[in-house]
Amino acid sequence: MPDLSKKFCTQSIALLTLVHFCICSILPSQAQDNVGIGTNTPNASAILEMLSTNKGLLIPRMTAVQRLALSGSAANSLLVYDTDSMCYFFWRQPSNAWISLCNSGSGGTGSNGVTGSTGTTGDIGATGYTGATGATGSQGYSCWDTNQNGINDTSEDVDSNGFWNTNDCNAGVAVPGPAGYTGSTGSTGYTGATGFTGATGATGVGATGYTGATGATGSQGYSCWDTNQNGINDPSEDVDGNGFWNVNDCNAGVPVPGPIGTTGYTGSTGTMGSTGRTGFTGFTGFTGSTGRTGSTGYTGSTGSTGSTGSIGYTGSTGSTGATGPGTICGGASINYVTKFTSPTDICNSIIYDNTTNVVIGSTTPFVTDKFSTYIAGSDNGVSSYAGGSGEAIYGNNYGTGRAGTFYINNAANTSAALFTQHENANAAAAYSLNNAAAGAGTGDAYQGFTAQSGAAALWGQNTNSSGTGIMASGNNQSTLFLTNGSGGAFIGDITGIYGGFNTGGIGEALYMDDNYGAVWNAGYWDGSSYYKIVGNGSVSTVVPGIDDKNVLLICPESPEALFTDYGNGQLKNGFTHIELDPVFAKNIVVNDKHKLRVFVQLEDNENCKGVVVKNKTAKGFDVMELDGGTSNTPFTYQITANRADQQMEKGRVAHYADLRFPYAPVRLEKSSRKIPVRNTSGEGLKSPIRK
Repeated sequence: MPDLSKKFCTQSIALLTLVHFCICSILPSQAQDNVGIGTNTPNASAILEMLSTNKGLLIPRMTAVQRLALSGSAANSLLVYDTDSMCYFFWRQPSNAWISLCNSGSGGTGSNGVTGSTGTTGDIGATGYTGATGATGSQGYSCWDTNQNGINDTSEDVDSNGFWNTNDCNAGVAVPGPAGYTGSTGSTGYTGATGFTGATGATGVGATGYTGATGATGSQGYSCWDTNQNGINDPSEDVDGNGFWNVNDCNAGVPVPGPIGTTGYTGSTGTMGSTGRTGFTGFTGFTGSTGRTGSTGYTGSTGSTGSTGSIGYTGSTGSTGATGPGTICGGASINYVTKFTSPTDICNSIIYDNTTNVVIGSTTPFVTDKFSTYIAGSDNGVSSYAGGSGEAIYGNNYGTGRAGTFYINNAANTSAALFTQHENANAAAAYSLNNAAAGAGTGDAYQGFTAQSGAAALWGQNTNSSGTGIMASGNNQSTLFLTNGSGGAFIGDITGIYGGFNTGGIGEALYMDDNYGAVWNAGYWDGSSYYKIVGNGSVSTVVPGIDDKNVLLICPESPEALFTDYGNGQLKNGFTHIELDPVFAKNIVVNDKHKLRVFVQLEDNENCKGVVVKNKTAKGFDVMELDGGTSNTPFTYQITANRADQQMEKGRVAHYADLRFPYAPVRLEKSSRKIPVRNTSGEGLKSPIRK
């Protein structure tokens, strides 16, 4: 019996040898970075080219459930065939969705559309490498080198001019010497392999390209209920008799589900804006001071004197008392505190005491004044002096009233109701303190009120050329101020200055100007739109310079309200789609009136044919290479769009989309004022000093 195992082994070896020979015959003989199946010259731009006139390419086939299971891990442009819908699908990023290559619609299969245009002819293969140049033949001898030793001998310089040339040949007659030996011809370099001829592009049958010219529409296929295929909804074809012709009328009234449509793109969730800081609680209005108690009404007239009673009996004269220290003056009056006008005379003082009130300069004090003075002329009502560490005047109310009130009851008097003065350059002329424990109370250290348009509830003026008018600090911070002074210096841990406005008309939170016509408005509302800062000059920022000095960068500005964004992209076979940032897209307006402006800068590839931007919307745009180019050129882009109008609180709408050269705010009128000189002694702001 023959040995079948040896026969089988021999046949296997022969088969493997044949397969190896076939593979080697199919693949090109030289090293290259692409593969051809059915051709020895795959197109240089393709990593794989398959050429056949009687075979096709089978893409992986799977059900819709199997395809959808790949969604989480599918690579961009992954292609599969869905056996349920009998359509090709490819995975697209950043949309993160399967895109069907079949036309939508529930009708039957339409007739074939027009044949796509013939693909562009493949690129001509690269020219084969030029063989290396053959070695140069050996150099022949010069005509003057008579001994052919290759050296310029002295005897060979026939004309004795120190140069060896053809004039030294044949006894000074310039005739050519014998030709040098011709060098052997170098071996011909290997002829490079002929470059691969690009395969003719296949007839276009792929998915409809991105918006270009729309191809002719194929004739409409017949609906599944159109059993006689006459294109008319016949009564007999309304199987369920409900007056509608649809898939429920197909297959004898049994609804047949159509192919599952692709899931629509889920829009990305917009980023949640940060919660705005809680606005400051408005100040509680100050409680007005209690009005002063009115003066006591006039005492009614004294009633008529009763009749004089009968005179009583005259008593006996008492004994004479001892002589007193002095005599009472004839002008003494009741309720006056007495004083010695001489060592022996007693008379009235200026102090009046009615046992309820004590008063100087009047006999009719306010009933609520336990002690008061009424002084006319230029004298002071009350003066108090202290020479130690105590208070010159001290008031303490441990009830519910004030510790002191200063009041001028004369409309013609322009003096201040309270005047304080200090001679120490480092001390305060006035000091006010709310000494309650720290908390959330509303007690102020100082309150000021006025109803005059040319006045201020709080006014400070520093007459020093480097002084500061008003300083204020909050949040338990130390006060900072400019060395050269300013109108005001304000500091806080969180907010240095708070400003706002409540008008429904034109207004701003902060207004500034100079004496040369320049105006700046911050937080400005012109009745239609909001502006963060409006004013003369340019918007700029500060950056370090090369000489350790800061320099300015100045912002470009526009007559319209525009938003700008930048990004990177790359063509894929001559096309790409750019999705706008969703936050950017939410705040712009793009329509026929307000165009999206796109500026593209190609990078790295000088052979790109150029690009065109198409299909611009508020969500994105397409970039397509010109002349049917298929490069993978990277690029950067800048986009500019009009800012969208913004809905504010209380029904207000801030308009931005249609702004173009809006009118600037007008300069506000202003007045000038200085603290008037209150001169009572020729010393300017000072009052007379009495020690």
